[in-house]
Amino acid sequence: MKPAHELMAKFRVEELGLREYRHWIVALRGKQITLGASVILLKRAEPSMGALTKREAAEFPEVAAWWQERVGLLWQPDRFNYIAAMMKDPFVHFHAIPRYAASREFNEQTYEDRSWPGLIEFVDLSTPPTDLVAIRAVLAT
Repeated sequence: MKPAHELMAKFRVEELGLREYRHWIVALRGKQITLGASVILLKRAEPSMGALTKREAAEFPEVAAWWQERVGLLWQPDRFNYIAAMMKDPFVHFHAIPRYAASREFNEQTYEDRSWPGLIEFVDLSTPPTDLVAIRAVLAT
């Protein structure tokens, strides 16, 4: 998967891409603030949510349903949050965050949703590259 525009490069879609649609790309977040945290990126550099085309908007539920099904089967989150702040990265994209009331184990690591049950905090953390590879491998299948 290749970035569709230069603003997308930060999200490392070539390395962390999970699935590509006509209008969207789903990629794993490089910082796993919760297990399975991802981004859903519009494939054009549009800064305004209100300027989504009807086709882009119509495809989004299909994209979200695929992601929720994959994450749900693997880790059974208690909730799913979608955040479209677009402050640091000024194009339409959603942070798709699975939320967990209790910790989850994966790849010999414990993942905790430290913000539960409040709003997610975008903390600066490091996710080992081996974990990203393993998480991507199970999500992308």
